[in-house]
Amino acid sequence: MELVFYLTNKCNMQCKYCYQGAEKKTTDLSFDIAKNVLDNVSQKEKNISMGFFGGEPLLRKDLFYEINNYCKEISKKSKTKFGITITTNGTLIDEEFVKFCKKNDIKVGISIDGEKESHDINRLMANGKSTYDSTLRGLDLCVKEKLSVMALPVVCLNNVDKMASNLEFFINHGVKEVTFNFNYFDNWDDDSLLKLKKQYEKISDIYIRELKKGNRIAVYPIDTKMTFLLVKNRQCVDRCNLNRTCVDSDGSFYPCIQFVGKEKYKIGDYKTGVNNNKRYELIKTRNTSKVVCDNCALKRYCASGCGCIRFSTTNDIVEVTPLVCETEKIYINTANDLIAKINKENIFNKFIWTQGVK
Repeated sequence: MELVFYLTNKCNMQCKYCYQGAEKKTTDLSFDIAKNVLDNVSQKEKNISMGFFGGEPLLRKDLFYEINNYCKEISKKSKTKFGITITTNGTLIDEEFVKFCKKNDIKVGISIDGEKESHDINRLMANGKSTYDSTLRGLDLCVKEKLSVMALPVVCLNNVDKMASNLEFFINHGVKEVTFNFNYFDNWDDDSLLKLKKQYEKISDIYIRELKKGNRIAVYPIDTKMTFLLVKNRQCVDRCNLNRTCVDSDGSFYPCIQFVGKEKYKIGDYKTGVNNNKRYELIKTRNTSKVVCDNCALKRYCASGCGCIRFSTTNDIVEVTPLVCETEKIYINTANDLIAKINKENIFNKFIWTQGVK
């Protein structure tokens, strides 16, 4: 199962595109709540993928260390295995944190948008100062110690034309995995979506170049789409299913990070556990699809069925916006073209998959 802890809702930054909005809670998770959740879950599950989120989770490094150390105690007693990740803005990463993550095999996702111009245009400290130097320092520390690290840039109207050059930037800094997160809240139009398409064409060329050099990089969502295209019976799934629980800082349970703090989508809490009836009702509602989706040839590869994406773009888990359709077409077509290029270059043997492709 997947378990996500919101260590705190506080943040030392004020990003322009923050989906949590201007009115943010300022609460911290307590260790007692985390312990309660872990004790209950570990009795039922022997393999747990655990993530740490925020706010900025490293504002509570002490709690991060405490929870992870408790997980080690659980593992010794019950043989429960934990796969752990943390998503951070990188500004508070230090050598102690890096050493701890290396010792405990923790994967680090860093929200960095790329080169200074791309990064600082949207990602500033709460006082308006640049975050670039401190974020890059955190990224470089993780790469230097050979941690499993992923860059998490956000694609906006004001930086979309820098995507390919930012990928080059990450490669030059030794990053092997990059996830481009699309900002659905911007006012995208046909011209800006054409820019997005052209950037993915350039990214595809970079991908091939690096693969020919023996540098296997992963670029999401393109790698994910290639998996769906190549592996039979693999398709997009929604995290509103039975496998993920997000624990807010007050101990409330939600099915995904996009829903955290939205009372309508609360599925329980640390005292009462998960309300499976509420979970099933959300899944049933999310499974309500539009005729246009049912008849679409790309449905199996498309993320439009994801309740999180629907909610973030329409404030409803049923409605599907045309913007999702257009971006998904770009991703799927790019992945399809990239597979063709890999085969044409006869470099499939260098294409080492991590998602089930043999």
